[in-house]
Amino acid sequence: KNNVVVGNLTSTEALSGSSSCGPVQDGRIKPELVAMGTSVFSTSTPLNTYATLSGTSMSTPGIAGSLALLVQRYKELNSNVVPPSTLIKNIACNSAHDLGNPGPDYRFGFGRINALNAVRILEDNRYILGAPMSTSNISNTVITVPAGTTRLKVMLSWNDPAAAANANPALINNLDLTVIEGATTTLPWILDRNNPSFNATQAVDNISNIEQVTISNPPPGSYTLRVTGT
Repeated sequence: KNNVVVGNLTSTEALSGSSSCGPVQDGRIKPELVAMGTSVFSTSTPLNTYATLSGTSMSTPGIAGSLALLVQRYKELNSNVVPPSTLIKNIACNSAHDLGNPGPDYRFGFGRINALNAVRILEDNRYILGAPMSTSNISNTVITVPAGTTRLKVMLSWNDPAAAANANPALINNLDLTVIEGATTTLPWILDRNNPSFNATQAVDNISNIEQVTISNPPPGSYTLRVTGT
């Protein structure tokens, strides 16, 4: 639940036929991110030479290196403190370039990694490290969305303890994200594990420890980001 699973893109941003897709047993999204991994010119062992290689073995190191750079930048901005893993996973997923079906899907996850977008989240302080929550606790954060904004993307993520083997769902601690603007409440994206090719819909998510709300062309004004300990 807490790791990042990576898919393999071709040079045309199609998903390679060798790249595995979700859902996992309880319907959670895997992979979360995709990156270029087809016909990549890279080092090759055991001959200490270079070769053109393909597979998730090539896309995964690209994402791992990008996440390492995000960790480094966070440390530079925060007196060498190591960031929580949930924050790095969160900003990488929430800043990704959407591919495939609108919103998250079981083939591309949240999209192709965009490290520049991700590091700007850190540099602009557009994140919140929340305090631990108990059941029925509610945490509200108010943000102001300026005029002319084309898309608001909000993501909640947390590390969740391991469940019993083959538990369905595997979620132990369930938090719920909603975004409220006036009389309008927007729920996170969810997917249908029985129809994995269908577009995501918006509803309460009771299986994932990463939830995303997106609003296209949001009206300017105050928005409440609400997290509930369900």
